[in-house]
Amino acid sequence: MERYWELDSLRGLSVVLMILFNWSYALKFLKIYHLFPGTSFLYWNIFPLFVAGSFMFIAGISLSLSWNRFRDEASRKDKWRKYGLRGLKIFGLGLGITAVTWLTFPDSFIFFGILHLLGLSIALSPLVIGDSRKTFALSVFVVFLFILPELEASSVFLASLGFSSLSFSTFDYFPLVPWSAVVFTGISLGHWLYPDGRRRFEVGRPDLEISGRPLDLLELLGRNSLFIYLLHQPVLVLFLVLLGYPVF
Repeated sequence: MERYWELDSLRGLSVVLMILFNWSYALKFLKIYHLFPGTSFLYWNIFPLFVAGSFMFIAGISLSLSWNRFRDEASRKDKWRKYGLRGLKIFGLGLGITAVTWLTFPDSFIFFGILHLLGLSIALSPLVIGDSRKTFALSVFVVFLFILPELEASSVFLASLGFSSLSFSTFDYFPLVPWSAVVFTGISLGHWLYPDGRRRFEVGRPDLEISGRPLDLLELLGRNSLFIYLLHQPVLVLFLVLLGYPVF
């Protein structure tokens, strides 16, 4: 299947920004190094939401691209199987992160992070993915749900949906409401940008010769974003342990 350099590059850039933030946050959390000694609301609060949102948005565009290439080649049952299994696989990886963080940092473990969100969004996407208008309408509906008052209930399940007033501490939290709207908006835009799985507009790839063609590196990172996401924190932890820092 043909890959589009612009999507891989943007995803790769998101990977770089993700590593920058997550490593700086980990060093701050472990009291090893503080990138911003003062309070930086934009960096510690807004920047990570932007980075995570970029992953979700690009994932939505990629989903529509995949669907448009696949829609005429299989039955509805096969489509549900394809996207259902893909989504459940990613959700399962999220559960693995839940287990690991619960064992290592039980006071701030990740019970519904970005992989949980992406996994469920992908698994449910066949409900609307074939119609860009329905997908966009669902995005608007999700945002509408977000502005409703929170339910007065302390439930991890409701917190995962985004409806609970439960107070908790967690390293990564992206509930279905409102964040699935970012994925579905990406799907809707993807239908317009890549109708029938092809570019609406031709995008010429710059041939840069700076530092060994940085776009090549970004594309490589983008093609392996899930693998890098799963490994980048363990790599940092291992490095810190080897240096003798008390991580746990």
